[in-house]
Amino acid sequence: MATKMFMVFMVARLRRAFSLFGLAVVCAIAAISCQRVPLLAPSGSTISLRSGVGVLPLNGTTELIAQVIEPSGTPPQQGTRVSFTTTLGTIQPADVETDISGQARATFFAGAASGMATVSAISGGVSAGDKGSIKIAVGAAAVGGVTITASPSTVPSGGGTSVLTAKVLDTGGNALPNAPVTFSSDAGALSATVVNTDSSGSASTSLFTTKTAKVTATAGLPSTSSGSGGTSTTTPASSASTTVTVNATGSITAASATPNPAAVGQTVTVGLTYGSTASGASPITSVRVDWGDGVVQTFSGQPPAVTHAYGRDGSYAILITGTDAFGDTSSAFSSVTVSPRVPPSASISASPNPAKPGDTVTFTVKADVGTGSPTGTTIRDVRVDFGDGSSADLGASSGTTTVPHIYQSNATYNATVTAVDSNGQSTTAATQVIIKTP
Repeated sequence: MATKMFMVFMVARLRRAFSLFGLAVVCAIAAISCQRVPLLAPSGSTISLRSGVGVLPLNGTTELIAQVIEPSGTPPQQGTRVSFTTTLGTIQPADVETDISGQARATFFAGAASGMATVSAISGGVSAGDKGSIKIAVGAAAVGGVTITASPSTVPSGGGTSVLTAKVLDTGGNALPNAPVTFSSDAGALSATVVNTDSSGSASTSLFTTKTAKVTATAGLPSTSSGSGGTSTTTPASSASTTVTVNATGSITAASATPNPAAVGQTVTVGLTYGSTASGASPITSVRVDWGDGVVQTFSGQPPAVTHAYGRDGSYAILITGTDAFGDTSSAFSSVTVSPRVPPSASISASPNPAKPGDTVTFTVKADVGTGSPTGTTIRDVRVDFGDGSSADLGASSGTTTVPHIYQSNATYNATVTAVDSNGQSTTAATQVIIKTP
């Protein structure tokens, strides 16, 4: 009885094992039949490839479109797989299925390296090929041209800073962002030598220099082209240069002071001349004059002469300083000796004296500049007051002059002469004239 029950149990176990094995076989066959074989373009098809742009900044992106056409001229079955490849950057996704029109779309990511990316597409044994592949210039490889400007283009004579700005365009003439620009200079110091362009295609650096400097901005990559006979020509990267000059101030020259010596209170004049700016020197825009006696005057522009009157005698050094628009200066010197005020000499006498009413009295008048007066001093005016309410103006009369006069009434008259020189100094002399009837 026990043996029979064991046999029944074993038969049940075997039946269950065969059932599970059969189910596993069926499931395995079903899984194999469910794996999908990729659809590929049939032999004889063509693939054409295009991108949204032909140039990209570093880390830029653009869409890629591969168009598959079968030998019959119609798009392949939707879902045909196309694989994209590139020599620079990345493509995501790399494998794409076509839509109903036979197009497969992906995105090209330029990355952080400059160069020329060659992009191709393949499906089965069909590829875009050398003629069908496209090239995308990335970063420096996309540069079509560069310009550079300096602001300011001239720095002060003691040295200064100029901002250099490079403008980079792509091969289509558009501003190229995120392109590296290399700056170099044959003098001075640059704040940065490699700068990436901003969204407007501009890159800037600063130059401090005490010497005239030539600054060059370089962007792009050298290119090599093949010529006949197996020769090749290398074209350098795009570059542009500008010059930052160091200012040279226009000269100023002072003439000798006139008059010299001068008297206290007399106007002294110093003529000024200015050098030519044809050679690029910056013109003087203001003049400062230190007269040496504590008086300082400032004049705008380029005055042809400056004047001053000294209040005390002495010898004075005159410093003239011209300043240009950069604040740079050019100096000139003059000097003057100022003498104390020396009044003119004057005298007056009358003859006959005494005289009768109605007689002609002759006055002898003498006027001369004072001894020690500055060179060029002259008698400016001589005036005689006869003392009876009448007078005579002899003008600029120096030396001895006679003047007649007739008195009408008996009296003692005080006649005077006043001499004034060109320095404004004056002297008065007097005499008494007696008029009486015998």
